[in-house]
Formats: sequence, C-alpha cells, structure tokens
Amino acid sequence: MQIFSFIMALIMTLVPFVGRDAKNPDEALLNVSIISDTHLDARFPGGKLNLERGLRDMNKFDNDAVVVVGDLTNYGDEASVKYFYDIMRDSCDAENWVVATGNHEIGHPEEFTNEEARQNFIKYHNEYTGQGIENAYYCMDVDGYTFIVLCDQSEDNWDSCDIYEDQVAFLDAELARGTAEGKPVFV
Repeated sequence: MQIFSFIMALIMTLVPFVGRDAKNPDEALLNVSIISDTHLDARFPGGKLNLERGLRDMNKFDNDAVVVVGDLTNYGDEASVKYFYDIMRDSCDAENWVVATGNHEIGHPEEFTNEEARQNFIKYHNEYTGQGIENAYYCMDVDGYTFIVLCDQSEDNWDSCDIYEDQVAFLDAELARGTAEGKPVFV
C-alpha cells in the first residue's frame, strides 16, 4: 500500500507540468517568492550570508511579496529576530513581507516564554514593516489578494501547534472577507 501511495504522489507531482510551457511572467497577476527555515542566529554569520544570497536571487523576479513561512531564527531570541529583519530590510527588494513564526520562534527556547517570543516577533515585525499587527497571527493584502498568517498560541510546548477560538474566529472572518469577490486567499 505504501508503494502505491508513493507512486500516486509522484504522478500527481509531475502531471500538472507535463506538456505545459511556463506562463509569461509579465502576465502574472501576483508574483511571490516563498522561503522557510532560515534558522538565523545572531551569534553566527553563516546564515546571514545564505539568506542575503537567496534574497538577491529572489530580487530578480520583481516580487510583489516575499513570504517567509516560519523558523526565521534558530531559538527565537530577540537579537536573532531583529537580525532577521535587519537582513530583510537590507537585502529584500519586495515591498511586502508576509512573515510567519515557526516552532523555533514560539516555544523552542527555554530562556523566555512563548508569549514573550510572540511579543518580540510583533515588535520587530511592526518596526520593520510598518504594519501595526497586534497578534502574531494577522492578515495583509498584497495587490488585492489576501494573505492570512496563523501562529501557535501555546504556552508550554514547541512540538505541536495550538490555535485558540479567537484565532479561529479571526480566520473565519478574514476568509469570508478575502473571498467575497471570488479571489483566492493564501493562508
């Protein structure tokens, strides 16, 4: 049974691209680059060089947004969160940054609480993007398309994600708003 699942996954991965030409980038409605797991640590410069190089490569695509889907840092410490945003400011040409926390920001370190980690993220996200988010889960529009960012709300772990009723209500409301005109929403 596992071999069948593997073969089906492989076919489903390849089939959409068989016989199709790439679309003209000038006709794209939205151009987004997505990265994850940069695992920056302010004490070590290696990650900085890799992220800078990757962002320079992404800058060639005239992105409407760069989406970072978690694990910006290795331990979620304040210095490393700031370090991540310094690199984004200095190396990313995209006007919009859609940044989500991962388990390495929320819950991984032992020196501070998950809520302190979320507040560090919110502080630097607002400072560098000018967005004014109030939670580590938030919504933003990029060229008329809605991006919804969710986050772990747990207080005591890093190996599973807890999402409470307030975030579920937020998600429901933003999905309804974002899809009202029939456009896709990115979560």
